[in-house]
Amino acid sequence: MQLPQNNKSDERESEIKNCLQAVFDPELDESIIDLNFVSNIYIEASEVVRIELRLPTYFCSANFAWIMCYDSKIAVERLPWVNSVHIRLVDHFVMNKVNNGLRNDQSFSEIFGTEKEVNFLELRRKFEEKAFLNRQSMLIQFLRTKHLSDSQILKMSLKNLEVLVEKYQNSEFNKNFKRYHELRERLLSKKTDSLAFLELDGGCIQENNVLEYLRILRRTTGSITANSEMCKMLMAERYSAGGQIN
Repeated sequence: MQLPQNNKSDERESEIKNCLQAVFDPELDESIIDLNFVSNIYIEASEVVRIELRLPTYFCSANFAWIMCYDSKIAVERLPWVNSVHIRLVDHFVMNKVNNGLRNDQSFSEIFGTEKEVNFLELRRKFEEKAFLNRQSMLIQFLRTKHLSDSQILKMSLKNLEVLVEKYQNSEFNKNFKRYHELRERLLSKKTDSLAFLELDGGCIQENNVLEYLRILRRTTGSITANSEMCKMLMAERYSAGGQIN
């Protein structure tokens, strides 16, 4: 049975939003959907998708703006019914460079200069590592509130952790696990064992040092929450009713 056109459009927009839900601001480690960075989604009859992104300030990092635009394009292009994806960054100081680069399938280095490529890749990995540690910290702290001992937590396998996600039915715990698992797969060597919680180098976290380890993680990742809250405030100031741009 063929869906009515309006239902089909709603369904496809929902699919696009689900794809964009997995695109993260690298500095804030939050979805661009949750941060309200996606201002418009247009679906044309020819299965061409046009998406507008807007950021909290005119001078948000050019590196991060590019990452979010590029990742959005790649994510939505995976949908089988999509013919092409056009991302448009608005109200930003490098929007013309980014938009032209995406339109012409240029890489970051082609847009901003070849010498920047290495630094860009290093920057991207640095923030992914920071996000990994932040999610790990939140997962461990949640499990400690459930009266699991440090020994139980550190001996836990990924499969055990998945079982607890199902058991607790806590949306924040589930969200943190999904993001953590994705980053773990990307950052850690495939040769690492199946323990749920490992250090970035693949080594084991020492049981007698868990509190100090968590303190170090909080110092390392503490800016994420503060920056996220600040960006949400700036978004509201800039784009909400009565804000700078309506």
